[in-house]
Amino acid sequence: MVRLFAVKIIERNEFERYMPFIRDTVENNNNSPLIGHYTIKQRSLLGKMMTHKILSSEFGISPDAIKIITNEHNKPALESQSNIHFNLSHSGDWVIAAFSSKPVGIDIEKIKPVNLQIAWRFFSENEVEFLKSLPEDIREHWFLKLWTIKESYLKALGTGLSRPMRSFSVNYRNGDFKIIDTENPTEVYLKHQNFKINYLLSVAAFKNEIADEITIYEAQDLLE
Repeated sequence: MVRLFAVKIIERNEFERYMPFIRDTVENNNNSPLIGHYTIKQRSLLGKMMTHKILSSEFGISPDAIKIITNEHNKPALESQSNIHFNLSHSGDWVIAAFSSKPVGIDIEKIKPVNLQIAWRFFSENEVEFLKSLPEDIREHWFLKLWTIKESYLKALGTGLSRPMRSFSVNYRNGDFKIIDTENPTEVYLKHQNFKINYLLSVAAFKNEIADEITIYEAQDLLE
């Protein structure tokens, strides 16, 4: 079963109370510098803290034994556990994670106006034709749907955006999405859903059971 988890960022003054503890826990274990804009920093740190929490409480791994590494495309993995795969994404006020016994990718995007020239430039011909066939007032929403699916798929493969998005297609038929990829014939399972009021979420996995429910943590639970 692919399990899903999420945490919402908190107010800056409240978050900063935990910074000394976070430095000790995250930087010492992962060699991750605390740099960048405050919101980006908090998303990154909460993602790391949530990962540690899940690995410890859900998988029974001792905190001292958790060592996270990344591949050449920055996909995270456990150094000593080949049967636990995970992936994270963040957008707006939310950080979200997927855990599975097989490779998995996840992407979340806050619904907002987009420049459809991105689609014309980076999507496959079939996807561009599909978007252009839709009524103009829903094209941006469907662009974000396709984007989250495509990015979750590339993250599941472990390539991220180093592989061109137009090198494969997402087909939509009879309410279902399907990946068409001649370079990777392995079947991938997709789940796309709305999250909260104004977010879209997609999961791509090489395991056909993806949880319907998302376990939501309070940030304070991760930081205390």
